[in-house]
Amino acid sequence: MGRASLRQLSDILSAFQAANLTAASAVWAGDSDLDELYNSLYGELMQAMSDDAKRIPAGAHLLFISKNFERIGDHATNIAEAIHFVETGSPFPEARPKGDETAAALPGRRAE
Repeated sequence: MGRASLRQLSDILSAFQAANLTAASAVWAGDSDLDELYNSLYGELMQAMSDDAKRIPAGAHLLFISKNFERIGDHATNIAEAIHFVETGSPFPEARPKGDETAAALPGRRAE
């Protein structure tokens, strides 16, 4: 996840510097890949912590780390949207898919 989020950050900074709409669009579209990694890791960590309470402290730290990596991808996507707007004068034609499904996994929360 760390490498994937760093790649997105590097790619979007290059796209910003070059005003490259194609590269910005690729970062925007690639956010779902990072979201999939996050959802998978979240599920594995929750299962590991459920199976063994001794794993909870380390698992909690890993959950925070993985969420921050996922947020780096979201910020890169926001920059991609800004590049698109500056270069075209309009927002992306479609809404960004929200790939973080972890909120729906919490008790008392509904998927939006």
